[in-house]
Amino acid sequence: TANKKLITPYAPDLVKIISVLLEKSISESYEPLQEQVLVTLSCLAIVLDESFAPYYKELMRGLITILKTVKSKNFYP
Repeated sequence: TANKKLITPYAPDLVKIISVLLEKSISESYEPLQEQVLVTLSCLAIVLDESFAPYYKELMRGLITILKTVKSKNFYP
């Protein structure tokens, strides 16, 4: 797609920036930043599709950490 062609050259730098923000959000236990990082990461993965695969391993450790440490929010009465 046109979006993929546009984003692909910037992907390595975008992933580095997102990785830094992900680590910061984890080290500071700052959930709003975690949420925004996850949304941004999701958008990038969708646009890049298979081209996102090389970045998966780099980011997975941080994502697992968030899943292990996030406090559950019960939205049901």
